[in-house]
Amino acid sequence: MKKHLLALLILSVLTGTTSLYAGRIPVIFDTDLGNDVDDAIALSMLYSYADEGKVDILAIGLSKGGRYPAECLDIFNHWHCHQDIPIGSISGGVICGNEESDYAKAIAQQMELAGRYAFPRNLSIDHSSLPEAVEVYRKALVKAEDASVVMVVTGFATNMSRLLSSGPDGYSDLCGRDLILKKVKSLVVMAGSFDGTKEREYNVRMDVESYKTLTDQWPTDIIFAPYELGLKVLYPVASIETGFCDGHPLTECYRNFKAMPYDRPCWDPVTLLYAVEGAVLFKESRRGTVTISDNGASKFTPDPSGRHKYLSMSGRHARMAARRIVSLCERPERESDMLHGKTLVTCGDSFTEGDFWDYVDMNGNNDRRSPEIFDREWNCYMTYPYWIARRNGMKLINMARCGAMLGYPSDDSRCEVFVKEKMFQIPEDADYILFKFGINDSWHTTVGTPDDTDPRTFYGAWNTVLSYVKEHHPSAKIGVIASNDCREKEWAQAIVEICRRYDVPCLDEEGEGVPYFFGQNYKPYPQEKKDRMNEAYHCGPKNGHPNVDAHKIESHIVEKFLRSL
Repeated sequence: MKKHLLALLILSVLTGTTSLYAGRIPVIFDTDLGNDVDDAIALSMLYSYADEGKVDILAIGLSKGGRYPAECLDIFNHWHCHQDIPIGSISGGVICGNEESDYAKAIAQQMELAGRYAFPRNLSIDHSSLPEAVEVYRKALVKAEDASVVMVVTGFATNMSRLLSSGPDGYSDLCGRDLILKKVKSLVVMAGSFDGTKEREYNVRMDVESYKTLTDQWPTDIIFAPYELGLKVLYPVASIETGFCDGHPLTECYRNFKAMPYDRPCWDPVTLLYAVEGAVLFKESRRGTVTISDNGASKFTPDPSGRHKYLSMSGRHARMAARRIVSLCERPERESDMLHGKTLVTCGDSFTEGDFWDYVDMNGNNDRRSPEIFDREWNCYMTYPYWIARRNGMKLINMARCGAMLGYPSDDSRCEVFVKEKMFQIPEDADYILFKFGINDSWHTTVGTPDDTDPRTFYGAWNTVLSYVKEHHPSAKIGVIASNDCREKEWAQAIVEICRRYDVPCLDEEGEGVPYFFGQNYKPYPQEKKDRMNEAYHCGPKNGHPNVDAHKIESHIVEKFLRSL
């Protein structure tokens, strides 16, 4: 009976009904993404932890060099709506010798039939010349609370060794060791083998000197997740085959890593599992000291004053860990089931309908004749509602029109007015209704005051629309997007304020928590980076509307908002 109750308690912890920690854990994640696919699995877990409120991702660094691991990481960041996470790269690191066959390169180069990248990423940066991970880590550590950061290493130790030996810089007067001692709570690392299963584990064998430096000089506790631990926990191929939407970056990485079907040991995922959720499923060794020999063999010597431990796990707990890892990776996909089969109605202007008037594809086709921007089967442009609906099997009714306004213009412009006719055409069976207005309104009418009921002001138009929609569509989930690219900031602020009055959820694209992607004129962001991103994501030299890549990025942000309604 006691064992049964203990199992129930553990399961309740793993399903989120019990919290192991108060508040978010600040995490720096260091990965050799592109070597083994379990790094991609661990990354997917990390984003889910962030979305669940368990971690703050301070930075992600790469211990595998080259352009493609950085591009692959950027793709994952964008897919999971965490594109503002600082990325650190490495130069002169371990040479792995598998650049031509790694999955990171495969998905970075994966193209759609239309000749466009299959996965959105930041097209305005050079992924081969990102800041060094050590610089990114020092900057992140300085901002963190003392003795709070959990550092997780799932690859080589080069960046940790370099961080240890780093000197004072523009971020801190402290040397690396002192900065670590002040800011880091613990280091959890996938490395070594302590039961004789593998004398020379890969990460250590490939980076012996860095691991010797780490074990000799690192000033906080180090917890080792050894080779034999990850070998017990298998990621099931059934999850890859049935648990994700088509074209998910994790499934594409998995399929490009080796011939299907196969289950994969979870060396890196169990490392992160322990770092975030603690020792619930694990057995910690006694304190001791790990030493690394010149040939890369690892040895643990018990010592009550030592700063090192290593982890082990029973077979039963290994199966529970596998289920937890799968649930974290599939979490967004399970949430998307709530959208499947539902009717999504979108109302707005050209930033929702799409305006590609000067776009000409490689075959000379433009506008609706081009399969790169218009889907004839769906009969719509490839804007953010299209990507959301296509990914989730939704029915899309895109009522947005170029040049549309929410209310009546106060000048002589001939904009389509939503409150005049379109408002009454919203289908009765709408499950989700999204509004995104403000750009044209900001040029052709006045803001007014929150109590206005006259639709010739912006506030008055919103009062008219929201009161009508809430009354006539009581079962629909309603959301409003405070649009990017309004003429003045007060228009976006008016949208946020009116939504608060009607208790309608609002996604403020100029607000905190929404990463910069295109045309967010008032968002605090370096102007040089804004200019580069706007250049990469607008339609053309004469057309300032967002292109298909910008809409792909926005679709993940808006889909996350939809799930919260």
